Amino acid sequence: MAFEWHGDLNGAAPVVRKMTIGASLYQGQLAMIDEGTATGGYIVKTPVAAAGPDTASHIVGIVSGIVTSPTYTASYYNGDLGTYSTTQATLAAYDPPGPAVAEVVLVTPTTLIKAPIWQTTPGTSLNCLAATTAVSAGTTFVTSGFSAAVDAFTTAYCRSGANAGQYRKVDGTGTTTQTVVIPFTYGVGIGDTFVVANIVEGYAHMDLLATYLNGIDGEAALTNYYKVYVHELNLKEAGREYAVFSFCSNHLMIGAGV
Repeated sequence: MAFEWHGDLNGAAPVVRKMTIGASLYQGQLAMIDEGTATGGYIVKTPVAAAGPDTASHIVGIVSGIVTSPTYTASYYNGDLGTYSTTQATLAAYDPPGPAVAEVVLVTPTTLIKAPIWQTTPGTSLNCLAATTAVSAGTTFVTSGFSAAVDAFTTAYCRSGANAGQYRKVDGTGTTTQTVVIPFTYGVGIGDTFVVANIVEGYAHMDLLATYLNGIDGEAALTNYYKVYVHELNLKEAGREYAVFSFCSNHLMIGAGV
């Protein structure tokens, strides 16, 4: 699973357009407009955020398919690759001949996007760690150590123990000790397991997996980020963690001033 169209807040059907690519890209990546980079194409792949918040990327959609000579890649991408070229002989050998083209599902401020949450690399699930200390108040849990939390933009989820199934927003930037303002309903016991991800429901900061750009980086430091609204956050099962979200309009080509 990579980025995929998951619906629309207004019930609209997906709108798909064929676009000439200005860089090699994979099915399931986010496509942004090619702004003045002289590739000759219309779209390139969306990179990790370049600022907090990012102001350079104007996303036009999700790459849903490759039209021109697709090459399937299983490792890390699990999708087709579209290969960009400016070599005449290569273009003539393509099927169909001509510039490489991808199918893109357009993204607007009301588009719902579903994406996996990985730990740095596609296919690597988030750490699930056991509590090492009993805390009857339920306001903290102590483990061997997660990556640093991002104050107010990190979620803790209890996978086992008395609080199994409960989500809480993390306060502070802890690693071994995570603090929550709203306590877990019951005390935390030794051996209770928790997952932590640097994304929250509602207004959130989010960044993409570096290099692969086909999912959410659950450990991103979020110094640089995209602004999103998360409609659903699911951390229940290892390897199947995901979020359903909409981009804030200033990151988009459609529905925002560029």
